[in-house]
Amino acid sequence: MEAEVEAEVEAEDSVMRSDDRIYMSNALWFKPDGGAEKYAEYVPAAGPIMSRLGARIAEAYEPDLALIGDWEPNVFLLVELPDFEAFSQLLVDPQYREIAHLREAGLERSLLIRCRSASGVGLPEERTGDSEPWPD
Repeated sequence: MEAEVEAEVEAEDSVMRSDDRIYMSNALWFKPDGGAEKYAEYVPAAGPIMSRLGARIAEAYEPDLALIGDWEPNVFLLVELPDFEAFSQLLVDPQYREIAHLREAGLERSLLIRCRSASGVGLPEERTGDSEPWPD
């Protein structure tokens, strides 16, 4: 998976080269028989690396029930990074490469979507606190 991500980043890096924060939306489907436990090993191993790069888990959820559509990962989370450079550094970080196998060992499937703040559709562009009311 890492090679696919690196190729996509190289193809699109001119679009995201800026000082804007980026967000990685992660939907995760764990392997049966121990996938969640293996991923639970990855999280604390990745923590110091992500912190060094300025990344943080902005939100994390376990879906309860899909009301419309067919999308039921075990977990989905939003990781915030300070800029495109931090994401690029993550992909080549030697310490991250040493522990990335833990993530892959726990996952049957994953969906990783690079995002930026919404604009032009009436939603707040950035979160400023723990919770914000729905925009009027």
